[in-house]
Amino acid sequence: MPRHPYRGRKDRNPDPHQFLLVTTKEGSFFRRRRGTVKPAPLNAPFRQSADGMSLSSPAVKRLRACLWEVLRGLAVGRIQARLSGRLNKAFLQNGRFDFSAFAGYEFQEDHPLDSLLLAPYTVQTEGGEARVRIPLDRRAVKQKSSLVSDYYFELVVVWGDAGREGGLRLDSVSSPLYPFGRSAKRCCELSLSLPGDGVPWMLLLKASCLEGRELAHHPRHYGMKVVAVGGEETGGRSQNSGVRRNGQQGKKATRHRGIKG
Repeated sequence: MPRHPYRGRKDRNPDPHQFLLVTTKEGSFFRRRRGTVKPAPLNAPFRQSADGMSLSSPAVKRLRACLWEVLRGLAVGRIQARLSGRLNKAFLQNGRFDFSAFAGYEFQEDHPLDSLLLAPYTVQTEGGEARVRIPLDRRAVKQKSSLVSDYYFELVVVWGDAGREGGLRLDSVSSPLYPFGRSAKRCCELSLSLPGDGVPWMLLLKASCLEGRELAHHPRHYGMKVVAVGGEETGGRSQNSGVRRNGQQGKKATRHRGIKG
């Protein structure tokens, strides 16, 4: 005997105004529409969340279009849903689409930046400028395949209002190519200017590997992470996503430790 009086009877809806066809892997059935048995008003948090989601959809499209070039090589999966969730969270908390909810966000959950970049890098955001310092040696970046020959870094800042058409901007800078296996110790330093006070921004660090003269094909040879966010809602100061502070007072700096190989 069927568990539902209308299960399996897809061809006959008893009342289209009161019943809705539900299709599942176990079969199809009709159920009553919400609100037809008793009033089902939306509570205030649910209504606010629904309003935020309706506004975040175009905002996510603008953000993804802005990030299109730097997403090259990454396996971002359901990025639309993940970006939407973070933008909606920021909207509910601050009343605008800023980047406060993106602190520490990994663009590749299966291949995080810290599984590729093993060196403890430092992020500083002061004086209207963001600086990233990466000490390099033979084990700074993990060589996950014998096919990859070189690597390089990109520092990206995204800033502006995702809720407005044409309101987002992106600036980036790239490092030179570094060959794997070189023993000489050196340092990679990247810097970018930050927008003025009151303008939301987020800072991304990306590591990429090459196979000869071409970019690597597998996403495990890439990693990109939001290493700092800032703007009016964070009090004009950055919210860095590192695992420990460097202990120096008076400087907004974060030291990030990679995963030991």
